[in-house]
Amino acid sequence: MKTRSVRFPGLPGDLFWLAIWLLGCLLVLLWDAVFLNKPALIRVWTGFGNTLSVAGISLVTALVFSFFLSSGFILARWNGFGKLAAAAELLLSVSRSVPQIIGLLTGFLILTVLVTQEVLTGKAGILTGFGVTVGLVLYYEFSDMLIERARWFEQTDFIAASRTAGIPDFHLLFIEIWWRNSRLHLINKLISGVGSTVFLLCSIDFILSVGLSHSVNAVNFPPTLGSLLAHIDSKQDILAAGLIFSDPSYLAVLFTRHLQGLSVAFLIVFTLACWFKAGISFAERNRL
Repeated sequence: MKTRSVRFPGLPGDLFWLAIWLLGCLLVLLWDAVFLNKPALIRVWTGFGNTLSVAGISLVTALVFSFFLSSGFILARWNGFGKLAAAAELLLSVSRSVPQIIGLLTGFLILTVLVTQEVLTGKAGILTGFGVTVGLVLYYEFSDMLIERARWFEQTDFIAASRTAGIPDFHLLFIEIWWRNSRLHLINKLISGVGSTVFLLCSIDFILSVGLSHSVNAVNFPPTLGSLLAHIDSKQDILAAGLIFSDPSYLAVLFTRHLQGLSVAFLIVFTLACWFKAGISFAERNRL
């Protein structure tokens, strides 16, 4: 069923949802600053910042790796290097066949070993490891899109005519096909990738925080929204929301007494929803 994007006069739907996301995050920050105690306030917004940082690193990792692998596959196929193209295609096939949660668990177990062996000690290094791990799980989605765009042009005379005219393969692939004719597709993939990275990071970090990691805990790993959601205080806050069904008057104090868990849960769901809607609106606006 086709969805209709929300429009605001003078503002495209995708920018509207990004503005809603920024405004919502700002309102939650102001509310927390008034009613949430300072240590919890710092935890929540440090975790939120760390989550966004990891999402950015993961998208850069996925983009770089997918460009490297996709260009190698396409250029090898164009120039008759069958074995190299077959190796790249095999790597993509293996990446697609491995469930994302398995890839994340493997990557985070490696990070756990690196942290316990004190190979990774700084916050920046650990967050970078988080981002690279998630990016390597997501890269094939970008690769599939880049390869599909090249194959679409291969069905026309554009590539053959351009190569006959003497245009170098690198310029043809990177500039003519990917930059000039696929830039909007790539931007759309990046927008949807924000939601995917946040969801995957929160999922695996929540799993690790509730017991799969015995050597590394929240003290060792920088806080993210996923690890904060697994914190006992956050779980108690979320469970407290159920009290309004037995005592509706409790709603009056719910959003002042149990802010840590509710803020974390809201930021996760709100971020996923807004970026998902922004991606749909961007695709509709540009007819992708």
